[in-house]
Amino acid sequence: MTIPRRAFPRFVSLVTYPALVIVPVVVAARLLDAGRSPTLTLTLAFVASLLILVVLERVFPHVAAWNGPAAERRQDLVYLLAASALLPVGRFAGQLLATLATVALVPFVRGGGPPWNGWPGWMTLTLAFLLADLGKYGMHRLAHERAWLWRFHAEHHAPRRMYSLNATRLHPVNLLWNLALDAGLPLAFGLGGRGVVLLAVFRGSLSLLQHANVELRLGVLDWVFSTPTIHRWHHSAVLDEANANYGSALIVWDVLFGTRRLPTAHAVPAALGLADARPPPIALLQQLVWPWCHARAATCRFTRGWARDEIATGQGSAGAS
Repeated sequence: MTIPRRAFPRFVSLVTYPALVIVPVVVAARLLDAGRSPTLTLTLAFVASLLILVVLERVFPHVAAWNGPAAERRQDLVYLLAASALLPVGRFAGQLLATLATVALVPFVRGGGPPWNGWPGWMTLTLAFLLADLGKYGMHRLAHERAWLWRFHAEHHAPRRMYSLNATRLHPVNLLWNLALDAGLPLAFGLGGRGVVLLAVFRGSLSLLQHANVELRLGVLDWVFSTPTIHRWHHSAVLDEANANYGSALIVWDVLFGTRRLPTAHAVPAALGLADARPPPIALLQQLVWPWCHARAATCRFTRGWARDEIATGQGSAGAS
């Protein structure tokens, strides 16, 4: 069947989201079945999804101006490499969290082991995913409501445009609590390496799509998943718009707790970025150090003299309330 040229962008807008969620998981499952290592499988799935999105962002951008040249892109690549290097630490943090969760569950478990031991694998996988995603919703919300956590999360909101690679712009501390939550509960529920890897591929695909600058029409999916239509408002420079839509993979938690916001379905915020009066610095090393010495940033030798051009322009996303 030949798709008319004028219909092709609409076709792309309809199939991109489901395709880039389902296909990486299917491919990852095949790679694991073929004996490929979990690390290689995760890397291939993530890089392939990212490359496809980068092409789509150039061909079918939601906002063409967000594809302009920016030094932030180089920093995002450094954050991506740092995330790859921290994966083993993240796995250890996940195993530690799994151990703590298992110990906490012991008083609620009577003889015969946990009740999910006899469940089909897909049911255990689903429950572990839902609870982990709820945990990430809660942690993300706290990161906006507690000043000391916000300092580690602020850099994720610093860019004044949205594109897929922004998903990797996370301070190492922020990244580690994400990785621990991603792996901890699945491990506590007894999922093997295969289940944890497939969940990680699923979450990674959703995270890239969540930040993608691609023209998409998602309809009812905007009420289930944290789609780019929803998530771009979380990166708004207006606090009332940005302190909402905390869902990691699912937006249903925001629906349940009353934090879902979608001012205009297919529009974008007037400005993206940080609304803080004193946002984090631009230089990469200073970004990493700033959360630790925020209270004495003016005298700390690592952050002395830093500034962001957002201060002068008034641009800026959510700060701790």
